[in-house]
Amino acid sequence: MVLHFLGGFWQGLLFIWFFSIKDLPLLKPSLDPNDPKLIYKTIFFVLLIGLLWELFEFYTNNYIVGYPFDRIDTISDLFLDLLGGVLVIIYFFKIIMPIGPNEVQSR
Repeated sequence: MVLHFLGGFWQGLLFIWFFSIKDLPLLKPSLDPNDPKLIYKTIFFVLLIGLLWELFEFYTNNYIVGYPFDRIDTISDLFLDLLGGVLVIIYFFKIIMPIGPNEVQSR
């Protein structure tokens, strides 16, 4: 459970960092705090990676290990992935790129 949350957090940070330094016009997020596209793209990226991981888990559990499919585990894993992605957006806008004026003054 904790690993899915931290995985979603890490994936969100990776998306914001990697695609903000590359010159990819389709995926390059605008780091403007007023642009909602960054939020949508980050959530979509975290959800996509979470779904791919759940497909891998489904294949591994059903065909290799022999465990039956568990819907509650899959839904909770995806929810925690998305929760980590949402927290990364809040972290990014509140800590890394604050909107308000900078109150740190040099002496």
